[in-house]
Amino acid sequence: MVLLVATGILLVLSGAAVTTAVIGVILLAPIIIITRPIWVPVGIFLFFSVATVLSICGVGLAAAAVLVVQLLIKGGDAR
Repeated sequence: MVLLVATGILLVLSGAAVTTAVIGVILLAPIIIITRPIWVPVGIFLFFSVATVLSICGVGLAAAAVLVVQLLIKGGDAR
């Protein structure tokens, strides 16, 4: 019985979420289409900015890992 009630509640909540998302897209679509010339360059800039930061972090993490491995190979303490 509890499972049936929980399933019903989740079904209602998921339906409300989907309905809200669809109504939001319908209402915001004209604004998004009109301001598209602004959002496309902003999106491209944000994409490349995030990609650059993540790449730099990845290179730094790889360099730190290489240093730790070199230290362990030489017999030192990695702490």
